[in-house]
Amino acid sequence: MKTALEMAGIKRYVPTEHAISRASLRYGVKPSEAIDWIGERMKDAKYIGKSGGNAYASVYESINGIRLVVDDRTNAVITVLSDITADFLRPTLEREKRKLERLYTRNIRKLELKYAESLKELADMAINRARARNPNTRAIISDRMADKQEDIDGIVSEIERLEDERKAKIRAIEVISE
Repeated sequence: MKTALEMAGIKRYVPTEHAISRASLRYGVKPSEAIDWIGERMKDAKYIGKSGGNAYASVYESINGIRLVVDDRTNAVITVLSDITADFLRPTLEREKRKLERLYTRNIRKLELKYAESLKELADMAINRARARNPNTRAIISDRMADKQEDIDGIVSEIERLEDERKAKIRAIEVISE
């Protein structure tokens, strides 16, 4: 009978007890329905590669993302693997995300305070320039105001750089956790 099925191009996969228990444990399939369930998964499964330890064991993946390890010699399904997920990393990645937020928030707030103080100094300079009567004094204050404005522009660009860096790192963590 087996050769007739093979000659017709139909393969019947016989799951081992281990595969049945794994299907039940990981996907909630009743042991009595496991043979049919595994057969359905194998109909649309694509070959991925060989299993690491056994030269005759091939790994197939169904459309649903379920991986099955099959012994090529006997067409026995050795085991049913669970989906590959990074859920166990999620708490660690969330913690790293919070640490990044704290670090960047602290540094950005320091720069924002420095920015506000520089703006205050620039405003004081503008008031002094408006009160000055001597053209030379006004010119000196104007030069100092230009220097202070350059410093302010540098602080603003540093804040923007830190914001972009923070967003990029957080986005990288979110991509990893997906």
